Amino acid sequence: MALVTLACVFCFPSVATAELLTVDSTGDEADATPGLDGCLTGGGGCTLRAAIEESNSSSAELDEVIFDEDVFNGQAASTIALGSSLPTVVDPVRINGRECLTAAGVTGPCVGVDGPAAGPAMTIDGAAEVEIEGLALTGAQTGIEVENSAFFKVRASWFGVQLNGDDGGNATGVLIGPGSDLSRIGGEGPDAGNVFGYNTEDGLHIHGATQVRVLGNYFGVERDGVSPATNGKDVEVTSVAPGGPQAVGTVIGTRVGPAAAATPQCDGGCNVISGAATSGVDLEGDGGTEAPAAATTLAGNYVGVNPAGNGSIPNATVGIHVGAAAQTVIGGRKTGEANRINGGDIGVQAGPAAEDLVIRGNLLGVDAAGTGQLAPPDNGIVVDSEGLASAAVEAVIADNQLRMESGVAITQEGFGAWISDNAIVGAGVGIRTRESSGEHGNLIEGNSIDGPSVNGLLVENDLNEIVGNQVSGAGGAGIAIAGSAPFGATGNVVGGDSASEENVVNGSGGDAIEISNLEATSNEVSRNRGAINAGLFIDLVAASPGTEPKGPNDGIKPPPLTNLNPTRASGSGAEPGAEVRLFRKRTAETGELESFLGEASADLDGDWEVAYDEAVPVGTIVAATQTSEAGGTSELIVATTPAGGSGSGGVNGSGGSDVVGGSADRVPPRTKIIKAPKSKSANSMARFVFDSDELEPVFQCKLDSKPFQICHSPKKYRGLKPGRHVFRVRAVDPAGNADSTPATREFIVLTRAGG
Repeated sequence: MALVTLACVFCFPSVATAELLTVDSTGDEADATPGLDGCLTGGGGCTLRAAIEESNSSSAELDEVIFDEDVFNGQAASTIALGSSLPTVVDPVRINGRECLTAAGVTGPCVGVDGPAAGPAMTIDGAAEVEIEGLALTGAQTGIEVENSAFFKVRASWFGVQLNGDDGGNATGVLIGPGSDLSRIGGEGPDAGNVFGYNTEDGLHIHGATQVRVLGNYFGVERDGVSPATNGKDVEVTSVAPGGPQAVGTVIGTRVGPAAAATPQCDGGCNVISGAATSGVDLEGDGGTEAPAAATTLAGNYVGVNPAGNGSIPNATVGIHVGAAAQTVIGGRKTGEANRINGGDIGVQAGPAAEDLVIRGNLLGVDAAGTGQLAPPDNGIVVDSEGLASAAVEAVIADNQLRMESGVAITQEGFGAWISDNAIVGAGVGIRTRESSGEHGNLIEGNSIDGPSVNGLLVENDLNEIVGNQVSGAGGAGIAIAGSAPFGATGNVVGGDSASEENVVNGSGGDAIEISNLEATSNEVSRNRGAINAGLFIDLVAASPGTEPKGPNDGIKPPPLTNLNPTRASGSGAEPGAEVRLFRKRTAETGELESFLGEASADLDGDWEVAYDEAVPVGTIVAATQTSEAGGTSELIVATTPAGGSGSGGVNGSGGSDVVGGSADRVPPRTKIIKAPKSKSANSMARFVFDSDELEPVFQCKLDSKPFQICHSPKKYRGLKPGRHVFRVRAVDPAGNADSTPATREFIVLTRAGG
């Protein structure tokens, strides 16, 4: 039996066991005898260098390196000064520096590692599942450099920030290189994230690795959430050029859960990406060995926002720079996927030729509560689609909220995009499209644009379809199509064939729809409506009056209105084959159009007739346009439905007198508040429901000393300060008559107990 037992000893190889190595020295000596006697150095202690050397001497075992709590306690003296780069980690290891109350006065790493300036502090190459926790790495060319090491994890560590909170910047904080796939930077739990600050180049650079997750980190701000800590760039994600490994499937942030989304704090996997000297996130790189990333997702992050969500720490140039990175998704359909983007020159910049770009559901210039303005970027979303191969890879810009002070909220250049259901408040221009490319324009649908100082929509390229948008309170024309010699904008369609496709333009300081263009262009204006516009509802303006005597759309004139009665309208002298559209007006105001009555095609002699679905009363003001077979629409001609069953036409809407017969509405509407908050309440949110005795009025609201602004029922105010408040609302009818006695409600917001 003894012989059998002895024989069995030689039947199996010896099995290495994982080591637990305790670093008890801030020195930098090497291991005296790697593989023997643990990590003892010649001086009798265990250094971090010696512990890594000892771990490397084992094979395929997950060793663990920990640190003596009496020596490493988060104070300045707990820092290891490196004379040279640490040994490359080539075997699985977990280096756990723990968390302490640091010399900076916040919870953070217990262990500091400083230097070397000429190389990486730590390199991991060919070792899967390495984990780093609780280190502050400063003063190195790269804090941690990871190559060919899948499933790498780093959490609760600082890169570029010393244990006392001072600037100790590296050139790059962490570099995740090719083959280091499925790595995880940070985490979703409390204090799981890392801090990247004061790094002169990149806080985090993912270069040629796939499916890396970046969660819960602070970039550009210290752990206290207040002190800025500027990186050159916060996060850079690039593929290896030329033709090297791609950075595919990086996820920055996450869909934060309902509990985290309900609070203003950046938590639940949200990254703070702020304060960069250039871009917060760069997916294109600097050229050379850096090529654009692919299939990157950014969700639930605070970009240019502090961790509390109530202040701006802007990135100097661009919040998120996509460049030509394909299949980038910024935001998403669900609430927890929204990125909050504030400050800087541009919020999101993409192109040229960023294929399959999706920018959806984000909040730009909006505070963390989602109700007020924070610090908007100078320009919101700027996309250049020049060079896209087909409509199948066009951009989607949808469901975003933008609160702007100036600039352009959404700019789309080149090949078309789908710009849909965005809510824009403020800005100089709400949506601008320019520089047509190929035979495909943009679909601009269902957007709400309130209070732009110049235009709601400014179209400077071809083939756009503009339907179902609401533009309120533009300083100039609500919708402007503008071309200039020698270039024109043509083939655009404003409005559609159903009520849901009508653009609603109210309260513009200029025309509702203005086409300033060359005569050799054709832009169609179909069904639209609106009121209280200071200029004409449709205005055709020659781009070069001295050389363009006809004006836009080949100088097409409105169709003569030969006969009107309560059931139909007809005319002669229209352009052969033209589409004649009839509209009902409530008032004589030139900038008002109430509803669509019907349409018909003119025959070869220019004759046409439209029968109404329902009869209109005598005295109803009717307006008509015609659209040529080439696709250009005229201004409006206006006439009044006479008694006796017949009547003659009116005059061109641009001639200064738009109505023949009829009388102007001079009766102001009356406004009433239906629901309001209690007279005294500790609730800082107030909601008002109101109505008018007239159909389809425009409402204007004001709170306290602020001016009246266009609003909709219900109107909500959030974050109200304790004290007395006065809400007023008035209706304005399509004739421009305003209620002279606005409905008023006073209420008091009480100070909360303990507040």
